[in-house]
Amino acid sequence: MALSFNEWAKDDEPGVVIDVSADSGWDEIRDRYASGTSYPLERIIEIALAHGVISVVVEHRYIDSDWRSEHAKFYGSTFRRYPSVTHRLHFFATKISPDFSNLQDQDESYRGYSVMRPLSATPVGRTMIQPPPELAGATRVEGIETVSLFGFELSVKAMPFISQDAQYLRCAHASIWMVLRHAYLNHDLPKRSPGEVREAAVGGMVVGRQLPSDGLSASQMLNALDRLGLPTGLLEPSQDHGPNIKPPPGSPTLYGTVCRYVNSDLPPIAVSACHAWVIVGWDRNPSGGHGGLTIWRHDDARGPYIRVDNPWDEPEPAHRPWRFVLTPLMPRMNLDAERAEATGAALLQQALGVWTKTGEEGPAALAAMNDKLTFRTYAVRSNAYKQRLNKRDLDPELVQLYRTTQMPKYVWVIEAVDRVARAAGEPNVVGEIILDATDGVPGNLYEAGWLCMHIEGIAISRAFDHSTIRKASVPNVSGYLSDRDAR
Repeated sequence: MALSFNEWAKDDEPGVVIDVSADSGWDEIRDRYASGTSYPLERIIEIALAHGVISVVVEHRYIDSDWRSEHAKFYGSTFRRYPSVTHRLHFFATKISPDFSNLQDQDESYRGYSVMRPLSATPVGRTMIQPPPELAGATRVEGIETVSLFGFELSVKAMPFISQDAQYLRCAHASIWMVLRHAYLNHDLPKRSPGEVREAAVGGMVVGRQLPSDGLSASQMLNALDRLGLPTGLLEPSQDHGPNIKPPPGSPTLYGTVCRYVNSDLPPIAVSACHAWVIVGWDRNPSGGHGGLTIWRHDDARGPYIRVDNPWDEPEPAHRPWRFVLTPLMPRMNLDAERAEATGAALLQQALGVWTKTGEEGPAALAAMNDKLTFRTYAVRSNAYKQRLNKRDLDPELVQLYRTTQMPKYVWVIEAVDRVARAAGEPNVVGEIILDATDGVPGNLYEAGWLCMHIEGIAISRAFDHSTIRKASVPNVSGYLSDRDAR
């Protein structure tokens, strides 16, 4: 039986430790917070079990700003009373003493937290739990949050999650909140509350009632994201047809779109006819998954880190079909991933044709001759990109050229990749170009805002004010590490 109104605010007990080394401990948590099956809570328990969690510290009477926002805007005005406080569950892969005396230096055993709202049908509020072990090799979007538990600081690296409450927040609101909370943790954007998300989405092309909400239209989602500081595009990606069909660079295939934005630490939102969810990771998996890729999503109705093997064969009707993808960008990023890849790939291929000498082909030319050249695209903060150059085994002259090139806060990096080396798990970047993310859509390739380019033994950089070109001679060596690998 879920906790009653009066049981939520316990003044005589700041917290309690629940031993979950046996199933009875998890059953106690289910009984406390859910009436019936809560799929998000079940998924969180499943992830905790995968991490070897044996102790859950329940922090009583926790003041959660997100629940307070929902309470102030909606639940505080209903005839039925709802507590304004929550409980926060902290997950540990070690035994925590009943008096919390051994909480110090538990960062290694800490697996994250989940806020429990006083809503027995939809209890799961703000959650940060480490991704399950099966995502260890996946490309993920995530941030680091440090929390205080009875005066002890604990850190967790994860993608923020929240479930809808089915009245004030629906799946679209929850998805927008998740993307915005990640932007707060990783990109220094303001922290946004559920109330701000809902108010930013009001108006426009309305789907049913506004409050309680019947959901959001695509235009409402776009407007909300834009008003809250994340300019967002909408793509209707075509179906990928398998690993042996090579689409044009920058074309909006579903996997291509997902990978570019996840690579850029910008989680996209996928939308079906009646549901929305956040893409939080992808993994190359030749032995399984449609087209050799596996996608991972935060589904507010099902829980965090849900595996998707084939987007065109979804088992649940709510996920069919994937109609479009919302692609967020940071403020003042005027160039999107699709146009960046199309432009960068074209410029690299053009340079490859001009700079390659017959009989002296380097790794990029050889990959292109064997139809094994592909492209990887991602946005990155230029300062962070420069700081990681020494981790990539690059030629010192190339490092110096990159470091002394003036760049905006965010840049697009388009890498020329040798698919054979990538499949073998070897360093596989054989060239790259860096584009100004603040530049708009180029009218032609000569107007493109490229900053640096390296391929086939030649590297050049450009300064915009006086069109100054600097060059560096770089030996034609085998592939090197991507900046993604150096993070």
